Amino acid sequence: MRKIIKNKKMGILMIGLILNQVQVQAGWFSGFGDRLINGVANTIQTNISRKANKAVDDIMDGNVKPSSKKQSKTEAKVQKESNSKDVNNNSVTKPITNSEGTTGDDIHSTANYELIDLGITKFTGRHVYGELLMLGETLKKVDTYLEPGYYFIHITPGSRTEPMSVSFAKESEGKMFGQGIEIRQTIRKAKGVEMLLGKDEINYVVEVKPNTKGHVEVILVNNAKLSGTGQISIFKIPGPTLK
Repeated sequence: MRKIIKNKKMGILMIGLILNQVQVQAGWFSGFGDRLINGVANTIQTNISRKANKAVDDIMDGNVKPSSKKQSKTEAKVQKESNSKDVNNNSVTKPITNSEGTTGDDIHSTANYELIDLGITKFTGRHVYGELLMLGETLKKVDTYLEPGYYFIHITPGSRTEPMSVSFAKESEGKMFGQGIEIRQTIRKAKGVEMLLGKDEINYVVEVKPNTKGHVEVILVNNAKLSGTGQISIFKIPGPTLK
């Protein structure tokens, strides 16, 4: 009887030891899973940090180069813009040097006349030259040459309240618009020195004699506040009068 009881105790003790060992192993396996996950996460984080640090070092050292595809697109765009600028530059008509070696530019015109409508004044002609005196500008100097023929010179202010004026470089010599320009008809002239839109205009028909050149020398002058505007226009016309 005692032997049976003893064997039962030994069996219970062994079962207890086995259960305790199983619990210990189960706890170890559970902890192993956590350690495995933490290890993988740490490895990934380390790799990411290493790559990020390398990228920063490359940028600081100037070792980063743009991709060939992006670079080729950029080069193509720059080349296209350069070609466009070359085409535009080639299409610009350069000023013609005067045969006398003077500073002005020759104005050449054709006989393709059309109806010019300036409001009150209408006639047949062709616009060959124009200059604008803009806000903020002190003056606008006109220094150019006309080939033989008849012309209509039209000067008008651009403001009804802010005046501008005109200076004729050769007026003291009796040559109002310049050397070689003969007045054929006075249509309208300014009432005073200062000119306002709607009140003052300068309209003349002039002639440049055959085998000569007319040297236009006129200056559009702004007021002291530089608040005025104005313009000069020159039209080639078929004859000595406006028609």
